[in-house]
Amino acid sequence: MGNGDDGHEGMLDEAMHTSEEVVARPREEKEVEKEKKKKPKATTTSRMSNQVKKRKAASSRGTTGIPKGLARVLEGYDIVRKIGEGTSGVVYVVQAKDDGQCDQTTNRFAIKAYKTVSKKGVCTAAIREIGLLRELNHPNVIRMNKVHIAQKERAVFLSYEYINHDLHEIIRRHVSQHKKIPEYTVKSLLWQILRGVDYLHSNWVMHRDLKPSNILITAEEGKSQGSAKIADFGLARLFRNTLQPLRADGVVVTLWYRSPELLLGTQHYSPAIDMWAVGCLFGELLRLRPLFYSHQLPGNTFQVNQMERIINILGRPSTTRWPALTEMDHWKNNTNNIQNYKPTKGKARKLESMLSMKKDCTAIHLLKRMLEYNPQKRITAAEALKHEYFQSEPYPGSNCFVENQMGKGPNNLEITL
Repeated sequence: MGNGDDGHEGMLDEAMHTSEEVVARPREEKEVEKEKKKKPKATTTSRMSNQVKKRKAASSRGTTGIPKGLARVLEGYDIVRKIGEGTSGVVYVVQAKDDGQCDQTTNRFAIKAYKTVSKKGVCTAAIREIGLLRELNHPNVIRMNKVHIAQKERAVFLSYEYINHDLHEIIRRHVSQHKKIPEYTVKSLLWQILRGVDYLHSNWVMHRDLKPSNILITAEEGKSQGSAKIADFGLARLFRNTLQPLRADGVVVTLWYRSPELLLGTQHYSPAIDMWAVGCLFGELLRLRPLFYSHQLPGNTFQVNQMERIINILGRPSTTRWPALTEMDHWKNNTNNIQNYKPTKGKARKLESMLSMKKDCTAIHLLKRMLEYNPQKRITAAEALKHEYFQSEPYPGSNCFVENQMGKGPNNLEITL
């Protein structure tokens, strides 16, 4: 990593091979035993049926687990390995034998194999992601290369630049080393994420699923080393002149990064939900653990545990500061008695004490502006980029691992990207 901060040199070499979570959520052994007892013993017929299903599934994936359509449309390319899987698709790393269509710096690219929805064809997430990425072009947003279509298999594949690591890995690596992320790295990562979010919002795009695993980080040495790029636009949505209400899309944003208005069942929401998620990312970079983690309740019920966790740290929301609170479905209906919830003495904590920071420091001030209950008063990405937090040393740069040596001061911020 050259002359970067201590702990960055080679800090991500093993990250792709580790799988432990920042916060473990094991199931109770007794519950597992109960479920085992409830399950009926499989009959010979059911076993045979399951075996047939497995053979059919294996046939559709090919002998190596790679979708047949993907192997065919990428003839002449080597599929290196699977690197991730989400609700909408599976991502692979592909090595091109002819480097004409892949990233020139690594000779590799990533490709997402979208999951189909029965016989209806491609999932909505694929259509949205492809449509948006064709138009977006920013240093802090993932770049799409090409769309591959396998007509026979009725499958769609999206190839984009290969970024070798993500924000979750950086956090996890520092947790394992028992050391904080250097201030310069935190500030540079946040600054780059805000630049990407500001670009999206300026072009009427809400991401709606900002979380550590969706912030990719370039770790290899080169021109783009230390760059943060927003990825996974499967839940992204244009919010200008929409034909359908945004709420019609159902649940958005991963639970720990979901804003209070979404949790409380708002009828309408704005790009401010992305800024709440960015605030959660900022806090996680400082703390090395999610700020608002809780156990997710099954189904689409009111996630009362998550809302209570937020109240424990930020205090109770008030209609004085957030008049629209009375219009939130779960608050209005007092679901799970949320209106009367008061954290016990052992659960109540303040942000500054959690992060071991002074109340009046600029980082805490910016974080609180991002975690404002009222979405109309929540700071925007454009406003956050001008915050005094970025106007003091260490100044943010385009390489989050190696401090910028080209100049100092807020007037030099724009030269880095």
